Amino acid sequence: MANGRPGDSNGNVPDPAGEPDFYEGEGGGPADPGGSGISAADKAATNEMYGNVSVAGAIMGVVGAVSVAVLNPMGGTIFWLSEAIAVGAIVLNKLANDPPQPYKRIVHFGRRSIEFPETGDALTEGQTMGALQDRMKIGAQRWMFAGITGLGYLRAAERRDGAILAKDVDWAITHDAVMRTARVAFGYDMATAAVATMRCADELRSSKLDVPIEPDRIAAFKIWLADGSARNSFGTFLEANGITEDLRDAARKMQLSNVDRVAVGERPSDQLSKLADSLYQVAVASFMS
Repeated sequence: MANGRPGDSNGNVPDPAGEPDFYEGEGGGPADPGGSGISAADKAATNEMYGNVSVAGAIMGVVGAVSVAVLNPMGGTIFWLSEAIAVGAIVLNKLANDPPQPYKRIVHFGRRSIEFPETGDALTEGQTMGALQDRMKIGAQRWMFAGITGLGYLRAAERRDGAILAKDVDWAITHDAVMRTARVAFGYDMATAAVATMRCADELRSSKLDVPIEPDRIAAFKIWLADGSARNSFGTFLEANGITEDLRDAARKMQLSNVDRVAVGERPSDQLSKLADSLYQVAVASFMS
């Protein structure tokens, strides 16, 4: 049972009535962590969350299309939140499909300091959408945090597995420790992003933007996704926070492939609430218990 995982041979809390496993390492030294980096159960959980998050991002994009039609100043913030959620979905998808990677470098986590780009949607005096805009910005921040933590978790797992394949015990142990710490932080960040999405839905429910979704708004969002100039203002900001252009391209493709899953005729707040509640339950049960 050569493995250096904390707990028993499966990484679980040891039974107080049982016998502890022993570690075997070459020369009595450090032991290979053993096993897979991201467990099958965690992969299933991230895949389930990916499905919910990808639709949530598309819903926010459709809401952005509504806002451009009825309250233009809100459009930039809402579209930005949609893209932040979409990036979170792509990270989840990558976590569910993590191949081994070159490993001889430490994992760097992106910054969690968020300054919003200029979106051209400053509210003028007398407008009453400030509370919704604040919720949207907090939601975007929380999705960025979850994406940054998720990328660190992913990189640590991939490099850990690369080190194990190369039988490089020291690097395997280093990445294994980072992966386990990032996994717990990722669960907290995903649960918090889900709660932030719930609050966005609550505030949206009392606004004029919460109208039943119609096909023409879905079509408007598809046009926005295809218009590169409309999204360029977010590029420098996202890259400064560790979200690379390839991730953004994958996020756009994912949004295009999922926007038709948005329920026509339903209010976006109702759809968001259901998706966010499911996301919260999976994050807590899978990563925080």
